[in-house]
Amino acid sequence: GVDADNFKTRRAGTSDNIVFIGWMENTPNIDAVNYFYHRIFPLIKRKTPQAKLVIIGKGAPQALQALYRDNSVNFTGYVDDLRPYLADCAAFIVPLRIASGTRLKILEAMAAGCPIVSTSIGAEGLEITDEENILIADTPESFASAVVEVLTNIELQKRLGYNATMLVRDKYNWETIARLHDNFYLGMVNENGNRSIQPPVECPIPN
Repeated sequence: GVDADNFKTRRAGTSDNIVFIGWMENTPNIDAVNYFYHRIFPLIKRKTPQAKLVIIGKGAPQALQALYRDNSVNFTGYVDDLRPYLADCAAFIVPLRIASGTRLKILEAMAAGCPIVSTSIGAEGLEITDEENILIADTPESFASAVVEVLTNIELQKRLGYNATMLVRDKYNWETIARLHDNFYLGMVNENGNRSIQPPVECPIPN
């Protein structure tokens, strides 16, 4: 889950930033950025040459050396506060091809109202709906097309961002999750109310 109120931001009116967030010494993230930069970003630049790729996260591996020389790519490294970058994000991308992680970055971006383009694997496990609160694309061509559509359509940005925020507040906000946990534990207590509680078994310490 995510603290939805903490990530609530005032969205920038116009932006050309395509934002990726991830620990950049993690193999799935390295693969995702290389895949996006070499196979998707060129297709986007043909239609929207002003687009900028902003990569946020600790680590700068040699595997991404080619990107450092590109003026349309900005490596920020680790940042203390993601919110300014999410507020100035036209499209939040999750081009993962290898399953990994808890998808918290998607929830944070949704809470901030960012329009998101992801692969199916990148958003796996979340209760999302394609074309309603996220765009799902699994080929370089369809991913590029989705990002270009978001970059050039302010109304689409607003609709996806708004629906994403509502989804997070309804299902993934900490307050909502805490309430569900409370109900679950109270239910267990009520179920076991007439049973005797057994003391925990002491485990022997191995030699």
